[in-house]
Amino acid sequence: MFRTASVQSSDGKLYESLTQTALAFGRLDQRLHHHPLLPAILFRERLEAARACAAVDGHLIDPWRLAAELEGLRSVPLGCDIYERGTSVDALHAA
Repeated sequence: MFRTASVQSSDGKLYESLTQTALAFGRLDQRLHHHPLLPAILFRERLEAARACAAVDGHLIDPWRLAAELEGLRSVPLGCDIYERGTSVDALHAA
């Protein structure tokens, strides 16, 4: 579906790659428009973005635990000691 091309230093290749990327995004947008699973797809992408941002800050979180936290569900403790449970709760709140 997506054409991969290495970006060269010449402007022609760069502009061609940017044009192909923009067209691919346009095709993807057209396919997702009015799709019944669009809210679920966007939710998953937002979870992944929040997980990636938290990872940059040094917090490792499980996206599904983050989803449960956002929905207000009570999470089941991961570890057997208080420190590990506190670390996971802090990571969820940081995300």
